[in-house]
Amino acid sequence: MRYLLFLAWILALPAVAQVYPFRHYGLIEGLPEENVNYIAEDHNSFIWIATQGGVCKFDGRKFYKYSTTQGLLSNLVKCVIEDKNYHIWVATRQGIARLIGEHFEVFTEKNGLVDDDVNFILEDKNGNIWCATNEGLSKYDGKRFSNFTTFQGLPHNTIHSLHFDHRNILWIGTDNGLASYDGKKIKTYNVHDGIVSTAIHCIFQDKKLNLWFGTPLGAYKLDNISGEFQFFGELKGIKGEISAGLCDKEGKVWLVSDEGAFVLQDGFLLEHLTTQNGLSSDNLNCIWQDKNFNFWFGSNKGISKINNRRFITFNEPLIYDKPIRAFTEDDKQLIWIGTNERLLTYDIKSKKFSEKKALNVRSLLWDKDKKNLWIGSVGEGLWQYDGTRYKNFTTADGLRDNTIYCLVEDEQNRIWAGTDKGVARIEKDGKITTFSENQGLADNYVRCALSDGKGNLWFGTYKGLSRFRNGIFTNFTTQNGLANNIVLSIAQDAQGTIWLATENGLCQMKPNASPKDTNCFICYTEKDGFASQNLWSVIVDSEGNIWTGHRNGIDRFSPKTKKVKNYSYIDGFSLMQTFPNALFKDSRQNLWIGTFNGIIKYLPYEDVPNKNPPTLHLIDVKLFNRKTDWSKYAKLLDPDFAIPLSEISDGIAVKLAHNENSITFEFVGVHFTVPERIKYQYKLEGFEKEWSEKSEQNTATYTNLPPGVYTFYVRSYNSDDEMNPQPIMFKFRIDLPYWEKWWFYLAQVSFFLTLVIVSVYLGLTRKNSRYTIILAFTTMLMLFEFVSVYIENFVESYTGNIPIFKVIANVVLASLIAPFEKALKNYLFPAKPAIKIPEEPPRFNRIEYEIGNPEDDLV
Repeated sequence: MRYLLFLAWILALPAVAQVYPFRHYGLIEGLPEENVNYIAEDHNSFIWIATQGGVCKFDGRKFYKYSTTQGLLSNLVKCVIEDKNYHIWVATRQGIARLIGEHFEVFTEKNGLVDDDVNFILEDKNGNIWCATNEGLSKYDGKRFSNFTTFQGLPHNTIHSLHFDHRNILWIGTDNGLASYDGKKIKTYNVHDGIVSTAIHCIFQDKKLNLWFGTPLGAYKLDNISGEFQFFGELKGIKGEISAGLCDKEGKVWLVSDEGAFVLQDGFLLEHLTTQNGLSSDNLNCIWQDKNFNFWFGSNKGISKINNRRFITFNEPLIYDKPIRAFTEDDKQLIWIGTNERLLTYDIKSKKFSEKKALNVRSLLWDKDKKNLWIGSVGEGLWQYDGTRYKNFTTADGLRDNTIYCLVEDEQNRIWAGTDKGVARIEKDGKITTFSENQGLADNYVRCALSDGKGNLWFGTYKGLSRFRNGIFTNFTTQNGLANNIVLSIAQDAQGTIWLATENGLCQMKPNASPKDTNCFICYTEKDGFASQNLWSVIVDSEGNIWTGHRNGIDRFSPKTKKVKNYSYIDGFSLMQTFPNALFKDSRQNLWIGTFNGIIKYLPYEDVPNKNPPTLHLIDVKLFNRKTDWSKYAKLLDPDFAIPLSEISDGIAVKLAHNENSITFEFVGVHFTVPERIKYQYKLEGFEKEWSEKSEQNTATYTNLPPGVYTFYVRSYNSDDEMNPQPIMFKFRIDLPYWEKWWFYLAQVSFFLTLVIVSVYLGLTRKNSRYTIILAFTTMLMLFEFVSVYIENFVESYTGNIPIFKVIANVVLASLIAPFEKALKNYLFPAKPAIKIPEEPPRFNRIEYEIGNPEDDLV
């Protein structure tokens, strides 16, 4: 009890407001109107939002809007609920409406409703719908309305709220007091019972079965045991007109008003949240906690949602929009902070910032004895603060440069300072010794330093990593396996391993690394999951995780699992760009992160992994990427998404024609913790064997699918990589074209056999007929073409349609068919027997028969 009173007193102190990572949704994000009246969640985990511009459904990616276009008589929606049959009901200024498919069925005074202006609706355990209106109370039993007004005993006809308690008693909040109805009679409550006759805007019950009532002046609690009313108003820190409330899953009571949100536990105010803490508006109308513990606040400026408070920012003017360059902590739990303008402290207990010195700070270090604070400045040298006075060291005292980028203390309690001109060592007596490239340092530009507790000092430079031991520098560069020579931050884990943030990723130094080796480091980059290749800061948390800061936020790397978790704006890391080498772990294991425009504080105990995987839905299936009316294809459709369902488990949901072979699947995993981080994997069994890579893409398209039976599987992962234990599936079949079905093959074979038989018959009976010859050759050509086509298909399927194989196949086919073709030709055109032609008698040769000399021949 004393602790709670102390806590309440501390919270009441004037202190800097902590800004929590709220996500805001308004017109730009897709809300139909920014005046939000009510928020609810359905069985599919979708969030329904009642606004003055209609009602909408939100899946984390997209708002689906419903208005007068879908049948509402008024777009001013005051309340939305889901009944036990999974129907959505809304209360409007023009009656109530039930969503059937994509259109509303409306009920008004014409149907028996006592009044069209409905403020609230509620379902009882029997499925009756109760309507709170401005002219009384109505109950709808599915057939007709029963009405209750002041004539039946209500204290007022204007009713704002309804609630059934654990005894099934209906509590009724009116414009002039409270009433209850046990199913038989109405009982009213007034000042004699301990409650002022005033408007009751909301009613809910906590885990101890106490009833809470929100009024314009504060809240009343009806104790379940004593039956007494207790008032919570300004004396208890509750301000404004209470419009809504709830009991969260931890048992805390939340009340919202026109002055923000109030959190109570055991009757004590724990916290008051306003716009200073990140709400979009103080004028809150409603509140909801979803299945994954996210809180939703509806206001006159849209919705503010928060899931956890692992990242906290501060709206203190001293640090707001300022580059935060360094942190350290003293033995009084004061956090010392260096900015480009001043040295500050933050008191963890009082939550107050204090200015200590006007100074352009670059680095900070409390010595091991916590006696002296060492301050590295930009342009003003090194400062020593002993709690009372400041002492300054500059180039006049032996420093080589007056800008100090990093500080470290060695085992002899000497302070080392890194500059743009090497490092300087400050002895206890103030003597300064400098070291540079001339003494073996890798580079004069020194950005970070570390003492490893083993007698080694490590310095990160622009030309590699330097180790100082026994007065000698030893250097490691890219030639030794370093990812990049620009080393901006160094850290050491509990096992003594050195970790480096470089301009080309995170590097882990191997044990016993030697400058003679070429593989001294194991390096991790964007390929391993980091959000940036250029890392500026590194630190090790209490769990052994490695944190790296960069221009895109911050990453957490697990050396055990090798997994990287990215944190950016959508995860609550609102300031994005971290400042180089500006990560610090305080005595409570919280991380302080310096950015270019403020401070972010990370609370490890708030960063609890969410073990609930997304609620996964296949929300649409399209043919040729067009909206498809599946009622023309299947008898059974999903009532929520109008896509085909199988009549039996694991059965085929739909059969498609052979030319309906381009199909698109759209799916969504509903999980509002970080909906942008939800990832999906899918595969089409029957077409591919492996799951796709994890992706935030929520559609999958397959084109030119061959005939066959396919099963589409999809699974999803939440932002903490928790997967659905069972993927959802959609089984379908693409039919063969008629020319590939068995009966068509049988018809073809029958046809060819008939042709062959007829050809043979005619060849025997009418061998020399013209028709016989034509039919025989037609049969041969068709047979050849039939065989050729199927041989080609076979070759294409097994050889990848390579031309040379097709040519070979055709040559082989021609060789096989040639004998049959020749035989048919010989059969149809048999060779005629040879006719012997008599020899021609020898011709008369005049020369052989001439006698004497022809020239002397006188005859």
